[in-house]
Amino acid sequence: MPVMNNNELTISVVIATLGRVEPLKACLEHLAAQQEPVEEVIVVDADPDRSAESTVRAFSFVQYIHFENGVGKMTGSRNLGLREASGDIVAYLDDDANTVPGWSRRIRE
Repeated sequence: MPVMNNNELTISVVIATLGRVEPLKACLEHLAAQQEPVEEVIVVDADPDRSAESTVRAFSFVQYIHFENGVGKMTGSRNLGLREASGDIVAYLDDDANTVPGWSRRIRE
């Protein structure tokens, strides 16, 4: 297997959410502001009402997945996101987490 340069590593971010639209929006805004953007962001929404869907759709770089019957199954939400992720690195964020400038660069390092 060839050795990869850290700059070649791709990052997938998986965010499990349940009914916390405003914190999720802030989380996605912080990801969008990264100087070195991540290659993939996947939001797994366990809310039966799909409360996060319209917020996620406002961010063109985010993939939305609705987890039917996912209430109380955070591990299941994360695993669902993992199955869809294609990055070399998979980072899990809580829906109320905000990344700091340089976060994605440091992850790659």
